[in-house]
Amino acid sequence: MLRRLAVCHPPIWVDMCSLAIQRTRGRNGCVSDRGDMAQGDFNRKVQQFMNGRRGPDDLANLCVWVAVILVLVDLFAHTGWLSWVSMALVVYAVWRMCSKNVYARMNENDAFLKALGPVRPWLQNPGRAAHELRTYKHVKCPSCGQKVRVPRGKGKLRVTCPKCHEKFEVKS
Repeated sequence: MLRRLAVCHPPIWVDMCSLAIQRTRGRNGCVSDRGDMAQGDFNRKVQQFMNGRRGPDDLANLCVWVAVILVLVDLFAHTGWLSWVSMALVVYAVWRMCSKNVYARMNENDAFLKALGPVRPWLQNPGRAAHELRTYKHVKCPSCGQKVRVPRGKGKLRVTCPKCHEKFEVKS
């Protein structure tokens, strides 16, 4: 914790933990402690910059991961165009993160997630998707088409659809 020692020019700041005088010159010539204040100031400015922006989403993350894979392939293949493609993907991802048109980026991300369809859980967390496949069976309601998850290995089950409350039997 820093306390002002005296009202003088330039002011002197004392670190109360070690009682050592910490003096550094700022841009304006004033003496201050710039240790934690500089980092906090940077974080505050980044938060102000990102205010009203969406930040990283699934499409931007995919672009960055594809760019990393392309850079690794380019290390062994020694082609110049792969590095340019990876750089373009990173620039596109940063542009998406810093765009103020949140509604358009949200619609693009939703269209991307819809295009992924059933592959999405396998890309996001393959271990959990494999556990889900081993543990549960997914069936569709014959009346409304709602997907219902039932445990595997329980024999014949009578299932009630959560959407239309239709009762039907499935073999798990």
